[in-house]
Amino acid sequence: MLRSKSTASVMPVMGVVVLLGLAGSARATDAACKPVVDALAKLARTPFHLYTTETADTDARLRGGQPRSSEEISTVEALYVYARGQWRRSPMSLKEATAEKDETLKAMSCRHVRDELVEGDMAALYAVHEQIDESTTSDSQTWISIAKGLPLKQELALDVGGTFGKSRRVTRFDYAKVAPPPGVK
Repeated sequence: MLRSKSTASVMPVMGVVVLLGLAGSARATDAACKPVVDALAKLARTPFHLYTTETADTDARLRGGQPRSSEEISTVEALYVYARGQWRRSPMSLKEATAEKDETLKAMSCRHVRDELVEGDMAALYAVHEQIDESTTSDSQTWISIAKGLPLKQELALDVGGTFGKSRRVTRFDYAKVAPPPGVK
């Protein structure tokens, strides 16, 4: 299946929306998820630059198994996506995108695994499992800075079933000197 130009430029944004969607949807889940939910809620209010590498079963068929890399910058007021070799401003801010999130999350469970150092920052590692709908599950490991209360890294395995199958994402968050990309309005 080929994606339209507009869909391809929005796809990376969907990763952040899904990630941040948990902050609103997980209110009724187990208490062990509170640090994860709090970190994602704080992320929605904090400027960040994220870097993601994704591989998917569909990539094996369509792209020879090559991973896709993407970047996003959120200044809170605006969201910028690097796609097809150039930066674009998303038509929605991160706040608007997360307000329109899918409310189909049925179950989320979390478990603190251990504390460990991530790029010089002490982090709490959480294993998170979500049953998004009947055929879609997500298992992730999320490292949250103990000092800042923000995600530092996430490794996510998503299984949507059917022909799209499984995908794997590794995301790294950077909070230093976040600014809109030069020349993008």
